[in-house]
Amino acid sequence: STVEVHEEPEPGSIADNGSDSRFLSPRSAPHGAHSESEYVSADSIYWSGGTVPTSTYCSTGAELDPSMGSQSLLFGFIMVLSVILTRTAEPIAVAYSKTDNAFAYNVSVVVIAVEMVKFVFSAFALGIQVHITKDPHKRQQLTAFTWRQNLHYIAPSVLYAVANTLLFAILALINPGIYHVLANMKILTTGLLFRYMLGKMLDDLQWSALILLTLGTVMSMPEVRALGTFLASNIFYGFLLCLLQCVVSSLASVYIEMHFKRHRTQSIFFQNMQLYAYGIIVNCCYLIKDHEELSEKGMFYGWTGLVVLAMLVEASVGIALSFIFKFMDNIVYIFV
Repeated sequence: STVEVHEEPEPGSIADNGSDSRFLSPRSAPHGAHSESEYVSADSIYWSGGTVPTSTYCSTGAELDPSMGSQSLLFGFIMVLSVILTRTAEPIAVAYSKTDNAFAYNVSVVVIAVEMVKFVFSAFALGIQVHITKDPHKRQQLTAFTWRQNLHYIAPSVLYAVANTLLFAILALINPGIYHVLANMKILTTGLLFRYMLGKMLDDLQWSALILLTLGTVMSMPEVRALGTFLASNIFYGFLLCLLQCVVSSLASVYIEMHFKRHRTQSIFFQNMQLYAYGIIVNCCYLIKDHEELSEKGMFYGWTGLVVLAMLVEASVGIALSFIFKFMDNIVYIFV
């Protein structure tokens, strides 16, 4: 079955507000054509020649270009694999950057360095993308924006700054293994926010999977009695901080996905640069409380090769996730 699309805007056209609003939601599809959990981007409608085969619908909302065939699948596989590897390595690298079971460096400086690395990488990648884009109209669209659009990046940058700082606080209390288990609470928080913020329907199978994964997280926790009072106390406070981080991080992720996809013709690297620029500014505010310590010891006191490694892994996580939010969605992210 197909969904006919009429009066499609010219390829690459942008609405007056600077956003690409060509999007077919579940509610705009003809009644009975597909279930409410299925939708497809209008970019995919254009590339498929104005009609959308049933096979291009995806209940998770993944929006890879169907015309690319195996290339699209390979791109999706690389994105998912990158997130798996970087997210697995992230808490391990941060935990190993500790000295005598404590962070011997200023955490805020590391978080700012992470944002700067991501900004520089995105700027370099954007330069290459602009250079290889021959069509002047498409090249202009890569960086077309309004300040009103730009201001939307402030909220997620604040939320990500909080989430990144919480990561270090959590790993000061618990080990990476327990963190990985507790971090799965993000499955349910993201699913709820995904449903109510983006208005995207999840089918019964997806909700069942979310609930089962969350229950699996609870059941895989170590018994408190076997840990001793001190470790049990650490896990309790680590649990509370991890719950807070899951809510904050999920809110930021869903918000940024919504904004990334609202402006589809913008380059992902340009969108990332705006987000990371605000991230640098927001995280610099944390340095105010540490100015005496930094004046005495210097900005990079306590840095070692392992700290640099942790910083690079953190930066890789952010870049990998941005591709998931732009071209796939948060449901794919939490399942990997």
